[in-house]
Amino acid sequence: MTQFIQIHTLTSYSASCLNRDDLNRPKTVRMGGVDRLRISSQCIKRAWRTSDCFQSELEGQIGARSRRFILDRVYAPLIAAGVEKEQAFQWSKTFISAFQKEKKAEERGKKKSKRQDDEDEETTQETFEMGEAADQSPSAKKGEGLEPLALPVLVHLSAQEISAIDQIVKKMVAEKRGPQQAELDSIFFEKKGVRHSKTAVDISLFGRMLAANAELNFEAACQVAHPISVHGVAIEDDYFTAVDDLNIGKDHVGAGHLGEAGFGAAVFYSYLCINKDLLIENLGGDVDLANKALAALLEAVVKVSPGGKQSSYASRAYASFVLAEVGQEQPRSLSVAFLDPITGTDQGARAASRLVSTYENFDKVYGLGSVRRMSYDAFKGQGSLKALSEFVLGGGDHL
Repeated sequence: MTQFIQIHTLTSYSASCLNRDDLNRPKTVRMGGVDRLRISSQCIKRAWRTSDCFQSELEGQIGARSRRFILDRVYAPLIAAGVEKEQAFQWSKTFISAFQKEKKAEERGKKKSKRQDDEDEETTQETFEMGEAADQSPSAKKGEGLEPLALPVLVHLSAQEISAIDQIVKKMVAEKRGPQQAELDSIFFEKKGVRHSKTAVDISLFGRMLAANAELNFEAACQVAHPISVHGVAIEDDYFTAVDDLNIGKDHVGAGHLGEAGFGAAVFYSYLCINKDLLIENLGGDVDLANKALAALLEAVVKVSPGGKQSSYASRAYASFVLAEVGQEQPRSLSVAFLDPITGTDQGARAASRLVSTYENFDKVYGLGSVRRMSYDAFKGQGSLKALSEFVLGGGDHL
């Protein structure tokens, strides 16, 4: 049966704006009749996977996400090697086919019409068929603009896949020719329909989705909820000025800049669930690498903060309470513990106590089953990250 690892954390942030909306205000959600501060899962996952502790522990096993792979890894090296611009452009454009599944011309035409009628920008981006931008752009035919070489959507590639692209380009330069289809297929597959035995840790954990080619997709082994405050919040307004150091007040005494931004303070509850069996499968059966990934992820989860407005607020924080659950039972969040918002002055300790009582009540109703738990409490100075990490990597065995 599948082994699930569930991590619950409580982290306190003072005045901060960790994750902003389109109005430059902290993101929120309404729950239990009050407004809560919220951090999007996309925001916190990027903070984890790009953090120093995650990157250093998994060096060489992490990929990159970009629209610029063809521009930077194909076109630019060809130009640097002396290939004529028009030829480099055409050869580079051929690489787009590696990211999309072949479609008949009439089928592509139908999808194009559907997109033109679709007013939902987000849906349009998700269903964009890679390579069509190159077909539609007049500049592409002349080789004047490089926009058609930028992939229409962000693509996450492993170090192995990026290296494969580099090797193809080197061979193209040496043999003075364009890429062959078999070479393009080899970027993602050992042979037709069979992917490489191992992919990047960040792709294995957080998944990869390409609407243009479902064969390249990876199901995420790690699911991450949006962290929310355990109590109600009021978003404050920070009206600020910047002084012009060279303005001595002779002609103008006003500030050099005026601005306004929202901020808040909160104790956040975070939840993530890792399907360890799927993680091992995504990593080609490499159990040691899966455990290494789990250890690095756990450290990032409890130590790394989102990067929003850090220069203004220095909102760095470690988790004050962490609960790990390991077992084969169907996972569930403990966010219901905070449906009734925490009140009073000692909100962190009260939130930790509420988490414990909530899982105890769940156990009474549903039974404990195979679940094993361990926690540490920095509010009280009990337990340690080291012991918790060993517990998780040991499959939930008590130390």
